[in-house]
Amino acid sequence: MTATNVLFPIPHAQTVSGLTTAPAVSLAHVAHVALFDSKLGIHKVSRHSHNVVIPPYTDAAHPTAWEAVFAQDSINPRNKMAPPGGFGFYIHGPETWQHKLKRRGEWQEVIMSYEVLFEDGWKWQRG
Repeated sequence: MTATNVLFPIPHAQTVSGLTTAPAVSLAHVAHVALFDSKLGIHKVSRHSHNVVIPPYTDAAHPTAWEAVFAQDSINPRNKMAPPGGFGFYIHGPETWQHKLKRRGEWQEVIMSYEVLFEDGWKWQRG
């Protein structure tokens, strides 16, 4: 079977274990996890919030999203020379997924993918 979902861009037969917050994704060995820090094992969050919001163009595939705020002239959460923007975090996943990773020590790759939606009028700044 070939990859048919942009969030899992590898042949599905190669997916041994995974997780997703996207309700429309239906793949063997991929668990659905709610878009909450506690469920995803989010830790070491940067000082900016990433509130769960309803996107402006919501549908069954995207009922909720994290909101990233970028102040004017911001670059990234850690930049000291400009207003900070966006957010950063570490993720260790749900406990069941962590245990699978530990048991399968020969795994060499973890793929993370996501989709981004910018509000109308968003202006890219090169810097």
